[in-house]
Amino acid sequence: MIDLNELYQYSKEQWTNYAEEAYNLGFKYEKNYHGCGQCTIAAVFDTLNINNDAVFQSATVLAGGLGLFGKATCSALTGAALIFGLIYPRRRENFDGERENKYRTYSMAQEMHKRYLMHYGSIICHDIHLRIMGRSFDLRRVDERKCFEKAGAHDNKCPKVVALASKWAVEIIGEELMKDEQEVLK
Repeated sequence: MIDLNELYQYSKEQWTNYAEEAYNLGFKYEKNYHGCGQCTIAAVFDTLNINNDAVFQSATVLAGGLGLFGKATCSALTGAALIFGLIYPRRRENFDGERENKYRTYSMAQEMHKRYLMHYGSIICHDIHLRIMGRSFDLRRVDERKCFEKAGAHDNKCPKVVALASKWAVEIIGEELMKDEQEVLK
């Protein structure tokens, strides 16, 4: 479980700094390690001092639009959505409850979706490849992975996607936590 009390203490300026830190870590992790979902999770976790190995490990399969399929949601967005669920969880022991948290995470994911559409015109991995590299790639094929790398995928293209997803995730989390704090002060 995440200690929200620590996260509530951050000021708006601190959240802006954390969003930039997440951007930089997201870029670095995707450039060096690859796996957009895991890199987004690692960047946000490291920025906000969150540790959850199960979530990080579960995200292994997300890369390349879900198992390299490409015709699925960008895994950086999916990784961010998983973090939203950690912040505002619906736990198994209260499976029939915690509806407020469930709808809160839906709202956060919808905000992420909106930012993707505004920036990339899509949330689909292949569409984002087309937008940033001029074509999509079938990453299940070795020859296509070579073309993907040659197009600068891990030089700066995908690292920037992960960087933005990491930044947006931290911004959205910060906005939600600041809303909570404002409600408490009323």
